[in-house]
Amino acid sequence: MEFYENLKNSYIDPSKDFKSYWIETRNIDENCKKPTENAGKLLIYFSDDKYYKNWKKIWFATVLGFLGYKSKVRTAKPNPKYPGKSKPILIYFYDFNDKKNTKRIKRELKSLGIKQKPRIKLNN
Repeated sequence: MEFYENLKNSYIDPSKDFKSYWIETRNIDENCKKPTENAGKLLIYFSDDKYYKNWKKIWFATVLGFLGYKSKVRTAKPNPKYPGKSKPILIYFYDFNDKKNTKRIKRELKSLGIKQKPRIKLNN
């Protein structure tokens, strides 16, 4: 129980963070698959009203090892590099060519209630 309390207390609400442009979280399992030279990422776009709610789900699932090796989200700090309203949540996974793993991550997202179809790209 203490583990989950500590985990909950480590969450930073990106809607209240004006110090940095992104918040990143990592899988806590030190034995998780490390990124290869073909590492990939999924980009998921949400409407403003669902963005931070879905980030909390993705954050938790990433930390516990159900998604990729890391995820990141834009914060409330305006970013001149990305001036539009487009705000993706990114999920990084170890190998773009591992289609089984990509499908597994998509299933996990559906199990979290996330219905948006992610864009998949090489992380280069």
